[in-house]
Amino acid sequence: MYKATAAYGSAIQQLKRLPDRHNSELLIHAGLELTIAYNLMKAKWEITNSIFWKTSNAATKRSVRAKVEGMTFDAISSLITAGDLLNRYFDRYDIPPQSERLWQETILCLHHAQRWTREDFQFDSTSKQLKLDIKL
Repeated sequence: MYKATAAYGSAIQQLKRLPDRHNSELLIHAGLELTIAYNLMKAKWEITNSIFWKTSNAATKRSVRAKVEGMTFDAISSLITAGDLLNRYFDRYDIPPQSERLWQETILCLHHAQRWTREDFQFDSTSKQLKLDIKL
């Protein structure tokens, strides 16, 4: 598992500890975005490690690369969306004193997830190849 995937999972667990998580639409959507990001990074790990890279032929490597292409970008996009939703939630509602530490831990998990994703997949997390299906 990538260290970024663990940070996504930690952020999900921190979000589950927030007291208003079932009543706020913003928190529900933030949780869904984090779950999407976690599942994308987990799937990338599983697909990437499904072959032996040194002994596989070029066609197999190309096929695996094509499957995971864009997954990191989509995961980081979901992370940013989740962060925006959490910011909107806490801008709209005051943070109760008992949840302030929990909020800080959640933000720290999001920060680590983004940092580790960018460290491990610098190019993949900043751009995505667009595919056009043009039929002439």
